[in-house]
Amino acid sequence: MRSVLSVLILLVAPVGIGAELRGLSAGLEILSETVLPSVVEVAASGYGPLQEGGPTKVSVVGRRRSTGSGVIVGADGYILTNAHVVANTQRVRVSIGGGRGAAWVDAKIIGQDEETDLALLKVEREGLAALPFGNSDALKQGQMVVALGSPMGLKNSMTMGVLSSARRQLREEDPMTYLQTDATINPGNSGGPLVDLDGRLIGINTFIMTQSGGSEGLGFAIPSNMAAGIYEQLKAIGRVQRGEIGASLQNMTPGLAAGLGMGQTWGAIVTDIGEKSAAEAAGLVAKDIIVSLDGAPVENATQFAMGIFRHRAGETVELGVVRNGKEMQIRSAVLAKADGAGQLAKKVSAEANLVPQIGLLCVDVDETTMKMLPGLRRPYGVIVAARAPSVSSQQTLLQQGDVVYAINGKLIPDLTSFRAAMASFQPGDAVVFEVERPGNLALVEFEWE
Repeated sequence: MRSVLSVLILLVAPVGIGAELRGLSAGLEILSETVLPSVVEVAASGYGPLQEGGPTKVSVVGRRRSTGSGVIVGADGYILTNAHVVANTQRVRVSIGGGRGAAWVDAKIIGQDEETDLALLKVEREGLAALPFGNSDALKQGQMVVALGSPMGLKNSMTMGVLSSARRQLREEDPMTYLQTDATINPGNSGGPLVDLDGRLIGINTFIMTQSGGSEGLGFAIPSNMAAGIYEQLKAIGRVQRGEIGASLQNMTPGLAAGLGMGQTWGAIVTDIGEKSAAEAAGLVAKDIIVSLDGAPVENATQFAMGIFRHRAGETVELGVVRNGKEMQIRSAVLAKADGAGQLAKKVSAEANLVPQIGLLCVDVDETTMKMLPGLRRPYGVIVAARAPSVSSQQTLLQQGDVVYAINGKLIPDLTSFRAAMASFQPGDAVVFEVERPGNLALVEFEWE
């Protein structure tokens, strides 16, 4: 792929600013022609909150439609978008291609990750123009970037700007970091690509900060290295397995160093070790100070949390640790982060737990599962453990962790009765699930197609 910079080098001649601008223009035209075939428009419909707030705090629920953007990341039909674009959705369609060749096709939701606001879609197409992932860790402030998508429904729109920050953390307690850009991003750009001048995917546009409702030059994108890891997990198992080492940490400060008689004044100090945790098995002890993670400096506990956030269960990390004034290297496994619904998902299989009509893996509510999801309202029902990513089925608004107690007013005591109910519906039938989500009872409606 020819980069915009290479075009500039070829076209810029020492004959004045006009030649330079023509070179830039020609390069952007090539970039547009190269990237736009990988950009799609996303249209989603379903039921969800129409408005909230007011003194009564009442939510009004009804039919809702949303539009956004997406980017093709797999030539065999895989598309990344934002989770909020397809949240509470019964049907998702994407428009592939531009001009007269554009076509709307149905898409299946393979998986969603609300924590990073990413979702993976799949269309039954082959030979699509997949955009290659770039290395977001190598980005620098001030680099030129281009955002593409369908802002306000205006398909195949393209804006240009610079990286205002290559690593922006919005809240100290949040391990997520974003790419910040002044490239114009508006509602509808969500889920579309942010690309570098070589046409590589460096981010997924996700939200803006605004007081007016429109772009004010504060746009944020999920870095491509994080998006690539989420994509691989959603594609493989339909969910994200996050990891942890099982150690409690806080910022090491000059005050702590003075009070504890330590010479190390920065890093992340270990304050507690979880029993039977990866940290315990690796040999970490309280008052160890972690100063690096996989060779990258760790200046504080938040930076360590951001680094671990990108690792999945089963991987191994290299920790630089200062203990009693001496630095050492410790290798630690990364174990699955505690999560009741996530733990259930690891215990199910397509053979034993699949509800084929809706492509969900479900388990009975029993003594074992109630311990994993404490506080359930009723001692019966069926828990949605995960989506089955390889199954072609109807989309419902059921989510991981939902507990189904009844369908159309009929009690559902176990998985056998759930399967029987799903098998009895005909096209056009109205279906209402009575569910617990989480801690609240709700009605989830959709029409059988």
